[in-house]
Amino acid sequence: MSIKKRITVAVAIICLIPVLLITLTCRMIIEYHMQSIATVYDVETDTVTVLQNPMLLYANLTRQDYFDLRNVTLYDSEKLDDTAYLESVNEQLQEKYSFLVLRRSTDVIVYCGDWNTFGQMRDNLPAFGNNYVNGEIGIYISGNYPTLIKQLDYISEDGVPYSLFIITDVNNLLPQVKDFAVQVVISFLLILLLTAVLLIVWLYQSIVRPLGVLRVAANLIADGNLEYAIPIREGDEIGQLQKDFEVMRLHLKDMNDKQLSHEQASRTMLSNVTHDLKTPLTAIKGYSEGLLDGVADTPEKQEKYLRTIYAKACAMEQLVDELSFFSKIDNERMLYNFQTVPIKEYLLDCIDEISLDLEVQGITLNFTCSCADDVRAVIDPEQIRRVINNIIGNSVKYMDKEKGEVTLRVLCDKDMIWITVEDNGSGIKKKDLPHIFERFYRGDMARGTKKGGTGLGLSIVQSIVKDHGGAIEANSVEGKGTAIRFSVPRQQDAAAQDVDKEAGKRKLWIKS
Repeated sequence: MSIKKRITVAVAIICLIPVLLITLTCRMIIEYHMQSIATVYDVETDTVTVLQNPMLLYANLTRQDYFDLRNVTLYDSEKLDDTAYLESVNEQLQEKYSFLVLRRSTDVIVYCGDWNTFGQMRDNLPAFGNNYVNGEIGIYISGNYPTLIKQLDYISEDGVPYSLFIITDVNNLLPQVKDFAVQVVISFLLILLLTAVLLIVWLYQSIVRPLGVLRVAANLIADGNLEYAIPIREGDEIGQLQKDFEVMRLHLKDMNDKQLSHEQASRTMLSNVTHDLKTPLTAIKGYSEGLLDGVADTPEKQEKYLRTIYAKACAMEQLVDELSFFSKIDNERMLYNFQTVPIKEYLLDCIDEISLDLEVQGITLNFTCSCADDVRAVIDPEQIRRVINNIIGNSVKYMDKEKGEVTLRVLCDKDMIWITVEDNGSGIKKKDLPHIFERFYRGDMARGTKKGGTGLGLSIVQSIVKDHGGAIEANSVEGKGTAIRFSVPRQQDAAAQDVDKEAGKRKLWIKS
């Protein structure tokens, strides 16, 4: 569920749930108290009647007592002269928040069941013969002590008028109404509190807690810990944020791993380059001192010394050139001049350049091509020449056979041209084969040091091939030889193409 929907649901819960719960709670409380009122006051009524006409309930509370006393006044008034009888009646009335008063004539109080309360409202007693008070309903007297008064008038046998009053304290009546009000208020507060707690817990679990996890993860990343993977929740904006955060973490981890690897490789390269530069520099320095000191005292020796110095300088130049070229590739500043060239003619030209050097070293260079003469490749001629020279150069460097052979084979398919360089040299150890295209990697360090090089040759080859949109792979059997196979794009029927290079995303026009 999205955060927008969660907020909408939260608003609906805040508005509707408390109202529904309060309504149901009030209904249950009202039904309970209506049943209690019906039991206590012996009256069937509804809530509206209780609230609008509570006097009906007040009057009903002492209705039976009123009828009993009325019978006594009519048929057995002598009982009212008995104080013990009046006390017993008053005890019953006190259970109903009422008390009994007996008045003779207009001002003589013969009996009073509660002098404290009666003293506050004595002057409010109705006169003898008040038709509004006589009856089972009675009359309500307001003031500081609101009461309900029921009056029974009678005349004794000697002709003296008496008034019998049932006085009910309204303040203490109908406790169900008070309980109802208190319970409604408490229920309202509890429902609001419960709703708020549930909403807080829900929002915390669905919004605050996931954000807290993201905050912890962000702090860990800030401290350099890129291993902490956060759980991803589906279906909302926070889940998407978690996905994006995890993608960022993995990207940072990959960049960090690459940086650490690059730093380690750079340190290795620095060590290798230092050694590889020191060796020819030492030779140049030694032969130069020999010339200066006159050790080379014959023209033949001088020529030999000069040729050695020249060869070492060329080796240093090649090393610096290789490092400079790799730096361009590594920083994605390498520009390519793509052209369409006839692949067979182009490769024969490359072979002509290096065949003489191989022949001098006693290595035979073979060439086979199954492509038609008009098959054209989309390449940067200079860089593919570098690829071929680097691969063949590696074959020559590690050639351990008396009769060395290097074979260049060419195969064509629908989209690509595959070029394979095979040799019968020393081969590559099985454990080293998966790593030969890694930058600065030299499997046999002793041999690599002896032969020279930075360990960048095949890494440069791989970068150039990939920038051409091709693939490269190697197979080798230790002691028998190595075969390195790579591909370059074959020209299609279109006269022009828009090439989007992976390295640097450089767009170049390729024209036939």
